[in-house]
Amino acid sequence: MPNWLNNFMYGRYGFDNLSRFMMILWFAIAFINLFFKSYILYAVTLIPAFLILFRMLSRNIIKRRAENARYQAIANKTGAWFSFRRQKLREIKTHRYRKCPHCSAVLRLPRKTGVHTALCPRCKNRFEVKIVL
Repeated sequence: MPNWLNNFMYGRYGFDNLSRFMMILWFAIAFINLFFKSYILYAVTLIPAFLILFRMLSRNIIKRRAENARYQAIANKTGAWFSFRRQKLREIKTHRYRKCPHCSAVLRLPRKTGVHTALCPRCKNRFEVKIVL
């Protein structure tokens, strides 16, 4: 990297996960614009591009880190939601998932037909569970 570029980027925020997400969003909107050829869609593609440049060249590192932390929190919750759904689908032949009526904890129960008594490990509440094939 040339010396002048190192000096220019010194003290700047740079590229992070939020910028990576906005880059993917930018490519997706640009790809859609290839098929629909809309000036409005073209203008929308410029928004993530300018935000990426603004965030990369920003000297306010504390605000950019806070923005990235908020994005990470949302991304982690979304990823956990999809991961749980995928796990439920993988185990559909052997297990069932039910919520405790007292504390709303999700319990993983074996798939045995009939009415059973379940014990919640979090609140120690006993409740009836009906499992149907």
